[in-house]
Amino acid sequence: MKYAWIKQHTDEFSVTIMCRSLSVSRSAYYDWLEHSPTALEKEDAELIEIIKDLFKNSRENYGTRRLKKDLRKKGWQSAGGVLLD
Repeated sequence: MKYAWIKQHTDEFSVTIMCRSLSVSRSAYYDWLEHSPTALEKEDAELIEIIKDLFKNSRENYGTRRLKKDLRKKGWQSAGGVLLD
C-alpha cells in the first residue's frame, strides 16, 4: 500500500523523502516496481473487479451470500483460497 502511494505521488514529491517519511527503504520500493504479479495476485485482482461489478449492478445492496451465489454462477469455486460454500 505504501509503495503504491509512493508511485502515485512521484510527480509531486521526491522518492527518497517519501520513502523516509513512510519508513520504507528506497531499494525495497524499486524492487516492488520491478515485481511482476504472481498468478494468485492476478486472480485476486480479477476477482475484485468481478465483485465490484456484481455489487454495483445490485445497486450496492448485495451481501456476501448473494455475492457468493453470483460468483458460483460465474464459475468461481473459490476466492482467495477460500471455498465458496
